[in-house]
Amino acid sequence: MKKVLLGVCMLFTMALSAQTMKGNWLAGGSAGFNSYTPDGGDAQTTISFAPNLGYFVMDNLAVGASIGYENASDAYSSFGFGPFVRYYFLNLGESAKLMAQASYNILSVTPEGGDAVSGSELGLAAGVAYFLNPHVAMEGILGYTSNSGDLGKGSGFGLNIGFQVHLGGE
Repeated sequence: MKKVLLGVCMLFTMALSAQTMKGNWLAGGSAGFNSYTPDGGDAQTTISFAPNLGYFVMDNLAVGASIGYENASDAYSSFGFGPFVRYYFLNLGESAKLMAQASYNILSVTPEGGDAVSGSELGLAAGVAYFLNPHVAMEGILGYTSNSGDLGKGSGFGLNIGFQVHLGGE
């Protein structure tokens, strides 16, 4: 019985490792609530949506691109796109991994009743990817963003929930 249990544990560990192996693809996205504070302004609650596509260039390290949309009622809406780097660094049992991500986005922001302005955004995030099966992970991510450009400067914190499909491997 112990040998069977050990074999099953090893199988789950190998399957979890296979999901983030070099050569696999990552496709998915996230949605969330964020609190954004422009320099000298009041905090605004925003809703965001960001699909992404990535490729594992080495085990546990994916690079890719994302597009995103964010809206703050009666304040602004924004559209952005840019690259990201994601690293999975710690197995949490048989079905989860910790991860960290850095991203950079070019933004187009349209204030309520105004013309679009451009800017950029640097993002840092960390979270947990919980693998529902060998190819689908649900994620909980906490992130920080810092913006600059014609739109002014500001920063924000957010909580995002997402799903990723891991293609390739087993």
